[in-house]
Amino acid sequence: MQFSNLFSDRFIDQVQVVGYLHEWTDNSSGSFIYYDQNTPEPKVLPAEPFSGISVDGTKTIHAGQIYQPKVRPPMMDKDKYNALHYIGDNKWELRETTDDSERVLQTYD
Repeated sequence: MQFSNLFSDRFIDQVQVVGYLHEWTDNSSGSFIYYDQNTPEPKVLPAEPFSGISVDGTKTIHAGQIYQPKVRPPMMDKDKYNALHYIGDNKWELRETTDDSERVLQTYD
C-alpha cells in the first residue's frame, strides 16, 4: 500500500519485529527474506536462536522461508476454531473445536 501513494496523507510509520524464539542451531529453514533494493534476488538473514529483526513492513518487501519444508501442515477449516494447547512435557496439540466437538489435528514437540 505504501508504494501506491494512495494513502500517503494517512500513512503512519511502523516497526515490525520478527522474533526467533527457538533454541535449535540448524539454520537451514525459517530464514528472513527481504528486498532492500530493486533487485531480483532477495537478501537472506538466517533464523538465529533468540534473535529479532526489525523492519517497517510497509516499506520493506519481506517474507520468511518455509520452516521445516519437508513437514506437511495439517488441513484446517478456517470456519472452525483452531488453537495450540500446551499439554505438558514440552508437547503441544493443535486442536480444532466446534460447538459440539474437539479433535486433535497434530501434536508437536
